[in-house]
Amino acid sequence: MLNMLKLKKFLILLFTLIIVIPLFSGCSNSKQSSKKSGSIEKVCVHNAKTAALYKKVLANASKYNFDPEGTEDSDNNPKETKYSYALVNMSNRDVPDLILRKDANYMYPLKLFTVNKDYSDVVSSDDLIHEGMYVSNGIRVFVEQYVNTNALRYTELSGGTGEAEIYKVTMNIANSNPVEKEKYWSGIITDSPKDKVKQINFVSVNNTKILDDLAKTEDNTYKKSIS
Repeated sequence: MLNMLKLKKFLILLFTLIIVIPLFSGCSNSKQSSKKSGSIEKVCVHNAKTAALYKKVLANASKYNFDPEGTEDSDNNPKETKYSYALVNMSNRDVPDLILRKDANYMYPLKLFTVNKDYSDVVSSDDLIHEGMYVSNGIRVFVEQYVNTNALRYTELSGGTGEAEIYKVTMNIANSNPVEKEKYWSGIITDSPKDKVKQINFVSVNNTKILDDLAKTEDNTYKKSIS
């Protein structure tokens, strides 16, 4: 009778584990495979590290040097300066790059970051790109994400003449200056290439949900997840 009770308790415990364990499956910090089932557990090592590093950038946004040259905006009260950010794709790696934006009235300075090769730190360029309008000469600057290319499209447009220059902005961590800006077209804006681009959506640095979601995204699936 005692052995039967022990067997019954064991079967109840085993049945409970079979039901409960799958409920706790999720994103692991290391790859583990089951030899019996052949399944591979979801791994988010690189994305989790990237998200943590980018959160540090956001927490220290005011400490980065945003060159005021060309912004035509002055900080009358630096304590009230606001920052926003967005995740973009600027390289062939399957982790996002980061744009940190200093919010202004007319011309917004943008600082670009990415993670280094071993995901231990961020790298960035001292060179800034800008988005907005130069009040003095009416030139407008647009920054957009290419849909089918790992680059940003940077357009400088003269409102008076319609003349424009378009650049591709990419990120290469192999270079000491990782941000590369290459002009590939110039002419009248109505004749510009019909590239597939999308607007970059910036959110406040106080809102880290995008990075929280990134940390839970399986490695090597980020670009697929946002396509």
